[in-house]
Amino acid sequence: MSSGLGEEAWVTRRKEWTTSTLEKLETTASNQQEQHIVTLNDDQKLNVYQALITERRSFKKPIPLGIVVDIVIHGWKKNGTWPDDEEAPK
Repeated sequence: MSSGLGEEAWVTRRKEWTTSTLEKLETTASNQQEQHIVTLNDDQKLNVYQALITERRSFKKPIPLGIVVDIVIHGWKKNGTWPDDEEAPK
């Protein structure tokens, strides 16, 4: 078995995740119109981070990945895992 097969599969899957199709965009736009915009202050982000990581709780409903990344990086900055002067890639 070639080690290139795993990389090929990863590249193919990544392309599927990162390539938008008209149908995906229309579905996303429709879903965004139905969802409320989530805005959390720093204390709320830290509380959610602690609930997810420390208490091993999960969300009852799916939330956008960008919001989860923001929450996790905020928690990492507070506990020293992520440098304070660096931002998350967008």
